[in-house]
Amino acid sequence: VNRVRTGQVTYTDYNYEQPKIPQEMTHAGDLDQDLKQFDYPGRYVDPVMGQMRTTEWMSEHIVDNQQVEASSDVMRLASGYSFNISDHPRSEINRDYIMLSVMHTGQDPQVHEDEASGMPTTYYNQFTCIPRDVVFKAPKLAAPVVDGPQTAVVVGPAGEEIYTDKLGRIKVQFHWDRYGNN
Repeated sequence: VNRVRTGQVTYTDYNYEQPKIPQEMTHAGDLDQDLKQFDYPGRYVDPVMGQMRTTEWMSEHIVDNQQVEASSDVMRLASGYSFNISDHPRSEINRDYIMLSVMHTGQDPQVHEDEASGMPTTYYNQFTCIPRDVVFKAPKLAAPVVDGPQTAVVVGPAGEEIYTDKLGRIKVQFHWDRYGNN
């Protein structure tokens, strides 16, 4: 099973004390780079910190992209354990994996003598794992936050210092607006 997930992440921010220093930071993975995720504000002042945050964010997506979901009847499986697949017909699957989660399901109708129905004991599990060489990064769970007032730049026709329409309104472009043409 192949998952289609984000392949590139971008954070941007704005530092009004240094408005000419670019604050947009991007990190791309190996796959699906045309599927992008964007966040503003990036909550960083230093571009180096911004690059670290985009690298971490992309790492979360890489873990999500590499997850394998499967089922088995091996009772010893537990989260945090590792195992190796070998001799699989698809050579890229032959590698070490680490278990992220396991759900065990079983039924033993013989446990209660008075309910013995002759039904067999059954067991299976469903598990999620990732290749062992993928560094695990837990996903962010924080709720969206608006950090106080949003700053913007007044925009208008070229040559006008401050342009107002007939009602005295101005037009602004927020720093998080990547597609504004003003």
